[in-house]
Amino acid sequence: MFGYNGQSLVSSSSRWTPRRIGMAGLAAIAGALVLLVHVTYGTALQLQGVVPGYETIGSSAYYLSEGVLFLAWAGMFLGFAALRARMVGLESRLWDVGSALAAIGAALATIGFFVVTVVPAIGAMGIVDPGNMVIGLGLMVAITIGTFLMGVSLLRTGAMARSVAALFLLVLPTTLVAGPVGEALGVGPVIGLITFLPFIAAVIAVGRWLRREPRATIPDADPSA
Repeated sequence: MFGYNGQSLVSSSSRWTPRRIGMAGLAAIAGALVLLVHVTYGTALQLQGVVPGYETIGSSAYYLSEGVLFLAWAGMFLGFAALRARMVGLESRLWDVGSALAAIGAALATIGFFVVTVVPAIGAMGIVDPGNMVIGLGLMVAITIGTFLMGVSLLRTGAMARSVAALFLLVLPTTLVAGPVGEALGVGPVIGLITFLPFIAAVIAVGRWLRREPRATIPDADPSA
């Protein structure tokens, strides 16, 4: 059931050429770094007792914040999509389900942030809450479960470094326990940062892997195809 020969089964006619996979890896890294900066900035403000301006729906800071997060999650979605293409030769049902869930979760987050960015500008304030629900569904359900399954699969197959597998495995438990533990220890303002750190580190690691792997293992697309 499990096995990986190190060779992607992406054909030369695939849309996922080596160059595109490498660019998707770069987009994932950029998205993860932007998310890290955003969460760190928000945490720093909360530690100072300052309410972030982006919490005011319709403000300039709100549009900037939500728009930036939309771009960040779009980049990370591209990374997960490219990872699925790159690892198409991995014979693992856990990987298939997990990577699909992670990609769907990133897609839901991307769509959700696009919605909550755009709808206040057109006066459709009632759609903001459903948009946030879509984001929550993507982050709290699809991505947390998906990355956990990916981590288990990577440990069993050895298709990527164990450190990457460990980071994926940490996403689910960190998400579940960071809130209660953080509140109990009185470090509430840093909960968001702690929750996202394993995921951000995993995405950066995957992005770097995508940047260096595909050129040697995936044939370039035939220009005449």
